[in-house]
Amino acid sequence: MTSEYYWTVLFKRWKLLAICIVVVGLGTYIGSRLITPIYQSTVLVRVTIHTTGNSADYDNLLASNQLLQTEAQLATSGPVLREVASRYPGLTVDQLTKETTTASKLNTQLFEITVQDVNPIRAATLANDVAATLIKQQVQENTQDNGQSQKQIQHEVDATHHSIDKTAAQITNLELQVANLEQQVNTQAQTAALQLRIAGLQSQLNRLQGNYSQWQTMLAQLEINMTKNHDFLRTVQPAQAATVPVKPQMLLNTASGLAAGLFLGMVLAFLIEQLDTRVRTPEDLAQLFDWPVLGLYGIWAV
Repeated sequence: MTSEYYWTVLFKRWKLLAICIVVVGLGTYIGSRLITPIYQSTVLVRVTIHTTGNSADYDNLLASNQLLQTEAQLATSGPVLREVASRYPGLTVDQLTKETTTASKLNTQLFEITVQDVNPIRAATLANDVAATLIKQQVQENTQDNGQSQKQIQHEVDATHHSIDKTAAQITNLELQVANLEQQVNTQAQTAALQLRIAGLQSQLNRLQGNYSQWQTMLAQLEINMTKNHDFLRTVQPAQAATVPVKPQMLLNTASGLAAGLFLGMVLAFLIEQLDTRVRTPEDLAQLFDWPVLGLYGIWAV
């Protein structure tokens, strides 16, 4: 079969093609009109880590990127969605889970929280509420974790300070004993032993003072980071109520219906042509008997 044959079949069955295109395309359009429109709203959230001291910029950026993926996943977690759903009568956690999605923006510290709903205003409200709830819960969790770390470090500071005072008191006491022995006769051995103990305690005191300085530095660093990272999550673009639904897409659905109708019409046209065994032309007769056409008599009505 040549391309001419296919074009001939399509031209002969053009009415069938037109009917299929109109019926399927119109059916798709009507079906799309009957579907309840779905509106979509998106809120944009930024993740930022502030550090001070010896942290490198690359490490800071890497930590932010890792935290970005974590926060995007937490936005659709159970604790966040349960708290949001509890504020909307009739809305279940399962429904909100199906309506809410997150996506991080490549090579940025931003991620999107998207909510789809039949009501455009509620879609925007839910998206903003999910973002606000995520930020609130994360701030509370970080405050609690930092508070525990602060207590532990403060405990080490107090314990080290107590050890320093105790060691310093022991050194002072031994120095008084040495001073008394130096005023006596034949006390060189005792004095040497006490001085050896004083040297050991002095070394211990120096080590404790170094540890105390490190603990104080860690405590100050933690307090600075707590202040700066209090707002590591921030909404940079609130969600707005959409004016055009994202579903159904009328133009795309109708175009797909027209294309499907054309394909269906072509399939039916070739199928009917193959099943039709009637002899309509001299060429059909020659093909049927494998004989050449010698001449024509009368008028062929096709």
